[in-house]
Amino acid sequence: MGFPNTNITNFRTKIVRFTPVVDTSAYAANDVLFDSTAVLLSSNSSAGARGTILSASILDRADTAAQTIRLFFLRSNVTLGTVNAAISITDDNAAEIIGTASVTTNIDLIGSRMGEAQSLVIPFELTDQTLYVAATTGGTPTLGNANDIRVRLSIQMESPV
Repeated sequence: MGFPNTNITNFRTKIVRFTPVVDTSAYAANDVLFDSTAVLLSSNSSAGARGTILSASILDRADTAAQTIRLFFLRSNVTLGTVNAAISITDDNAAEIIGTASVTTNIDLIGSRMGEAQSLVIPFELTDQTLYVAATTGGTPTLGNANDIRVRLSIQMESPV
């Protein structure tokens, strides 16, 4: 027996990985680690996207000291400020933030470091299939290569949108 006026929605978990471009000069704490990076959730360009970010992990291939990196999830391509400078987001751009997650890279893998934020509940609704992600540093890393940071997100997608 069903309930009247109840919609049943299908959910699927999607894993997305991306490699943001970072600076190789020394950062100060709370600098923009990488600015708004587009993460395509689906190739279906005719529909929006709705879901929940469940977890986020970061692999630091440069093996810099353990630090807490704050990820910013954005619904549009806005800037946190200049990479490798203090965060300087405008009020209008800050209104595009849908949530944040702090990831501490305290797991020493000898040649690299890793960290994960689990049990996140960051719901989002987008007008297209692109989520934007930016980050700030919690430490003072110096990365050896522009592709030393790898990000992995677990997202529960809701369909239909």
